[in-house]
This record gives sequence, C-alpha cells and structure tokens, in this order.
Amino acid sequence: MVFSIATLIGSFGESAYPIPVYSIERLAETDFYAFLDQAYFSFKGLGTLVVIAIALAFAQLYFLNGLFTLLGKLMKNYYVTIVLTLVLVIVGYWTGTQSVKWWNPFIYFDTWRVVDGWKTIEVASQSATPFVGIILLVLSGSVLFVAGFFVKRRAVS
Repeated sequence: MVFSIATLIGSFGESAYPIPVYSIERLAETDFYAFLDQAYFSFKGLGTLVVIAIALAFAQLYFLNGLFTLLGKLMKNYYVTIVLTLVLVIVGYWTGTQSVKWWNPFIYFDTWRVVDGWKTIEVASQSATPFVGIILLVLSGSVLFVAGFFVKRRAVS
C-alpha cells in the first residue's frame, strides 16, 4: 500500500532498493557469504521481489480455491466447508513448519520467507524457491479442481 502511494506521489525509483536474498549454494560469483547464518546471499531489487510475492500470492489463492472447491463438493453446508478449509490450511501450515519439505505446498504460504530465500535454508534444499512454489501450488490446485470436478455434490436434505 505504502509502495503504491509512494509511486503515485514520487517516482518508481524505490523499486531498485536492494533486499538480501538468501540461498544455501553459491549461485553467482557476486554472492556473499554470511558466516553467522552459514548461507550465501545476494541483492535483488524491491520491485522484483514485490512482483514475485504477488505472483506467489495468486498461486496461493488458486490453491485455496481448489481446496475449497473440493471440500465444497464433499460437504453439505457451506459454513462447514469454510471452517474446514481454514482448519486444513492452519494445520497444514503448522505441520509444514514442523517437518519442512520443499514439496509441501503449505510451506509456500510463508510468502516473504519464500521470496527472500530463507525457506531454502530452513528446508536445506535449493528447491524451495518462489518459482517452484508457484508451480507446485498451481499444479496442486489444478489436481484439487479436477478431483472436485469428478466428485458428485452431496444433496442437501
């Protein structure tokens, strides 16, 4: 919000503000090593990271919509579907923070840690990138949509 207001008032110059992006491997010659974190880091512009975060947020919404669609086909009551979706997301996110695997779609709900690369350190795999998260969330959401398409809606009595 502040970023868009500042863009309207001033210019788009703040999008080049450098933000550190972490990785467990050295990806380029210009990467620096943080001895305290035992990780490599480089700098990316704020504008680039905001665009990646927005794309990841859309992928998260797509996944949630697929989950809600599948659960909506299985449940009779819409309120129960909403509550069950929220419970599944909260439990999935909590479980994802306890045993972090890069293929768990719920770890990509920690948007900024995925975008700035800190999840690659938590997962101890270079596979937990925003782009892998976007692909994984979209594929998982598509599987949920297709599964919801083939499930017959229960009749409300």
